[in-house]
Amino acid sequence: MAEKFLEKTEIEEIREAIKMTTIGQMLREDGRAEGRGEGMILGTIKTCMDFQIPIEQIIEKLMENFSLTRENAEKYMEEFNSQKTMER
Repeated sequence: MAEKFLEKTEIEEIREAIKMTTIGQMLREDGRAEGRGEGMILGTIKTCMDFQIPIEQIIEKLMENFSLTRENAEKYMEEFNSQKTMER
C-alpha cells in the first residue's frame, strides 16, 4: 500500500527506521523462525525421498510431525518437486 503514496527512497527510510525498533526485530525473528521451519520440512521431504518412501507416507509424516493440514503438506511436496525440477 505504501508504494502507492511514497517514493522508493521514502520507503527505504521507513524500512531502516522500523529495523531499529523492537517490532522490526520481532518481525525479523519471526521470518527467521518461519524459514527454519520450512527448511526442516523440505529437509524431511528430501530425506524421505532419498529413502524412497512413498509420497502418501511422506505427506502423513509431514502432517504428524509439523501439525500441517493435508493441503499444506501437499503444497510443500509440490514446492519440493518444483525446486528439484529447477535444479536440473
